[in-house]
Amino acid sequence: MLLVVFFGMGTAMENVTAQTPINLSTITNGTYAGFTVAANSITFDSGASGEYVFTGSTTTRNIVVPAGITVNITLNNVTISDGVGNPIQISQNSTVNLTILNTNTLSTTTASRAGIFVPAGAAISIKGGCPACQNPTPGTPCQNADPCEPCSGATPGSIRGCTSADTCKLVVIASNTGAHRGAGIGGNGSTAASESNSGAITFHSGVIYATGGSVANNNTGAGAGIGGGGGGGNAVGNIIFYGGKIIARGGDAGSYQNSGAGSGIGGGGNNGTGGSVTGTIFVNEGHVIARGGGSTANHAGAAAGIGGGGGGGNNSGGGSGDGWIVVNGGFIQAYGGTSNAAGSAAGIGGGGGGINGGPGTGGDIGVNWDEACVDAKGGGIPPVPGIGDPVATDGKISITGNPPEVIVVFSNNITGSLQVIANATATYESIDFQWYYQVNNPNFPTNLNTLNPANRVQPTSKEGPLAQNNYRGTCNILDTPIPNFVAGNDYYFRCHIVTRNAAGTILDQALSRLVHVVVLDQTQNTYFINYEDEYIGGFTSGQSYSIAYNLIGGINPTTPFNNLQGNTIPIQEEWFGNTITITQTGVSPPSPQYLFIPSRPDNPTITTINIVVCGTETTPGSITGINDKMEYRYFNSQTGYSNWEQTGTIIVINDVEDEIEGDLYEVRVTAVPTISGVPGLSDPIEGSFASLPFEIRIKKETMETIATGPIYRIPNLANL
Repeated sequence: MLLVVFFGMGTAMENVTAQTPINLSTITNGTYAGFTVAANSITFDSGASGEYVFTGSTTTRNIVVPAGITVNITLNNVTISDGVGNPIQISQNSTVNLTILNTNTLSTTTASRAGIFVPAGAAISIKGGCPACQNPTPGTPCQNADPCEPCSGATPGSIRGCTSADTCKLVVIASNTGAHRGAGIGGNGSTAASESNSGAITFHSGVIYATGGSVANNNTGAGAGIGGGGGGGNAVGNIIFYGGKIIARGGDAGSYQNSGAGSGIGGGGNNGTGGSVTGTIFVNEGHVIARGGGSTANHAGAAAGIGGGGGGGNNSGGGSGDGWIVVNGGFIQAYGGTSNAAGSAAGIGGGGGGINGGPGTGGDIGVNWDEACVDAKGGGIPPVPGIGDPVATDGKISITGNPPEVIVVFSNNITGSLQVIANATATYESIDFQWYYQVNNPNFPTNLNTLNPANRVQPTSKEGPLAQNNYRGTCNILDTPIPNFVAGNDYYFRCHIVTRNAAGTILDQALSRLVHVVVLDQTQNTYFINYEDEYIGGFTSGQSYSIAYNLIGGINPTTPFNNLQGNTIPIQEEWFGNTITITQTGVSPPSPQYLFIPSRPDNPTITTINIVVCGTETTPGSITGINDKMEYRYFNSQTGYSNWEQTGTIIVINDVEDEIEGDLYEVRVTAVPTISGVPGLSDPIEGSFASLPFEIRIKKETMETIATGPIYRIPNLANL
């Protein structure tokens, strides 16, 4: 990686290997390698490369990333209290990879501006730069003030992986001046969608506080903590949480009439219909606290913790969760705002509306109750529902878990099932699920009961109640193939959900999302898997490709591979166990191909370890409990990793006295290559990947097991 050193006299030295920060307090105007410093801004250009590390403070300059470039920025004890714009301003079609060290504060007094401006079409990825925050290992001791897997018995109020509550901290505050107010991270306050809609925002680690601007005038909208700006800004780009602690607070509408509050995460407020979630909000891990803004005025709507912004004015509805809100893991606290005079909002779902305007709808909400801890509370007295539409009606159905939008299966290996999870409010006697399908026709009638009975999937099973009184309706369509379930056809499925009272009267009905099941013949693929070296082959050097993989809730993260050097692509860890979609870019019409990447086998558990009593040649140590389908390697802090070697049934450790505390052995299940070209074998025998390794670390004159799970990072030997 190229590191660039900058000096305060308007000159630059390139190809320097030591990293020198850019001090915002002292840097002067001039042209530098990769950026230009002017009186009011530091603007990157297309020559930006390497990592740009900022320190110090400024009240006169902001950081600007123009369209069409990617910049890596580190903030280390930075304060930008900017009066000339957004502290960090990202243009459309640009990406910022932001690393935070120590404590940093970004705030602005410029009217209607966001703390970090990420418009629709732009992207930002944020991670903590401290060693413990970069790749926290699941199962490591919990420390300090964040929850650590509270559903698994760890003590709430502690954070996994970081060593200080203030380590890797970023505080972002939007402006509290102007008409419509900006988001903490996301859109500016504006009625123009190009300004108020937010782009792609991803969190990996660190502690981040994001606060949207609150209104101070009638007929205005507050900003979301993360997402759309005031003026009805929508959360257009995906907002994804992979870890860290994120506290997002939407701006309040206060006592200002015809105004709307901002969501914690999602849509901005408006003096009309509140902003909505039109992309996907996806929580996979971490601690997320989201609080929607409230209001006390007439005709003013509150906002959801995660979801829609508040709507203000007569007949103005709250923002909706029109896209997907998916909680797959982590600990989520989502609290809807309260409106004393008009519409209160859901914890996760729709925002509150103005007088006669009604709330926004909850939209598609998916919660993996087996993995996620969710505390969702609606605003109001009495409160509206915590999840879904902010209304309370007997038997009102909320779908809290939908199947993926697209499922790819192969005609020679059809397995699995579809599931939808739903609950209902207040009093009802029964909740029933019925799945239907159509072949090569995605257009279902509104009333599914009008379909031919042959289109019913039998049986449809119901399981429940699950956590939070949710019920699961399972469609075993893939375990028992329906007629004509063959390659070349497209199958479409929907589930009809009905609640009834004791008299059998229907209280409410709902439809699951449309599920598209694609049936392929895998032998048609031009791409193949190398199990030993863990790559996909069959690409053309010099061409560009994109690869997406399917997750719960229909979100499909995509990785570009531009101007490929060679004809292979390494398999990413998140692809294991998923069907990936490979598309060659620049080809019209697009011709995507699908490839299933099998999961790794379970990592081995070594049941017997002979302890090394003393370090001599005559009393060697050994690792037993292994077999000839495993292999091992040794990590030495001086020389690094050895090559993988076959284990046999025992690993003998002879040079015990030379081994250093912190050195380690790794044992894994060996990869098996695909077998083909054997006489009499019509089809190849598919191989299998190596497992993630089991780790055994040297400690003084003994060896002990320190982990039974996969390894996520090389140990920091200096901190042992």
